[in-house]
Amino acid sequence: MRQYVVVVNSGGCADWRSGPNVEEAVAVADNEGAANRRIAYDQLCNTYRAVDDFRAKLLGFLPLVTGGGLVLLIGQQNEIREQFLKPVGLFGIAVTAGLLAYELFCIKKCHALLQAGGDMESRLDLPVGAGSKPAGQFLRRPNNLLWIINEPFAAAAIYPAVLAAWTYLAYYSDDPDRQPGVKPSVTVFVVGFLAILIYDQLLKNRGLVRRLWGALASLVHAKTNGSPHCDKALPAEPDAIAPDGSEVRVLCAANRGGMAHFRLDGGHTSNAVVHRTVDEIWYIVAGAGRMWRRSGVWEEELDLRPGISFTLPVGTCFQVRSHGVTPLEAIGITMPPWPGEHEAAIIDGRWAPTVSADGTGVR
Repeated sequence: MRQYVVVVNSGGCADWRSGPNVEEAVAVADNEGAANRRIAYDQLCNTYRAVDDFRAKLLGFLPLVTGGGLVLLIGQQNEIREQFLKPVGLFGIAVTAGLLAYELFCIKKCHALLQAGGDMESRLDLPVGAGSKPAGQFLRRPNNLLWIINEPFAAAAIYPAVLAAWTYLAYYSDDPDRQPGVKPSVTVFVVGFLAILIYDQLLKNRGLVRRLWGALASLVHAKTNGSPHCDKALPAEPDAIAPDGSEVRVLCAANRGGMAHFRLDGGHTSNAVVHRTVDEIWYIVAGAGRMWRRSGVWEEELDLRPGISFTLPVGTCFQVRSHGVTPLEAIGITMPPWPGEHEAAIIDGRWAPTVSADGTGVR
């Protein structure tokens, strides 16, 4: 009997292919998927380089223009009315603050691009180098020089310095002999420098921020309710639909971890996903199925049945199939607590998914 298989080509269209060897058609589809991932990775690299190049040019151009303008204005103060210096200084502060806001957005965008690039490199089957990391520019890039010097550090030095210079000019016309702008300028620089470094660290250590926030929330809860402990019954209705398409019922959480109940209807296959910052431990309580797991070059398929527990370390790609008509149900422990909807990224998995990630049901 002749076999047929539907393959989605690079243009997103279904293509019927026939022949005695279905595995050959599936291999072609896998090759096309790998080519599409490579194209997306190249585009992401180009975007990151463009953003990084623009930031570098702006960091070099801004202090040059500011320094030249201040030298010209203060050097010609006998020919320029002093009452004009304050408006010029305030204008310089406003423009620099606007550029700083854009720089902060670029820092956040670069963090997101680095994260996305690392996720893609972990799925491109790149050669594994030292430290068991794929040899990609995002996963293997140096994070800093002397533990602290990096791109955000340069921004933290330059933008507050420029703001301080314009602040000095704005105060200069009040009393040029006493130089009243020195203290405000120093304050602007110190506060701006520390604020940008703290902002960068918050983006890098979102898990720490969430743990601190969780500790604060627990403290407030204890003060309000008289107890730091939690007890909660399994909800009858799901609280959310997970990115992999399974139903989620949230259970208790603590400062360092959270618990949830996952349910995938029988006969369905989840989306394949990878977690960016959390580790998970699962325990199967009902149903039967199979899980595909991959970490780097290692991968396996695991039979799922009640009583089985297993781990999903951060960065593990995984996908679940539920066999039969009975839903597959599991209890999952997440460490640290689940951060939000952007934690999981949908990827290409072992099987074609039959559920959607938005709760609209079967694909």
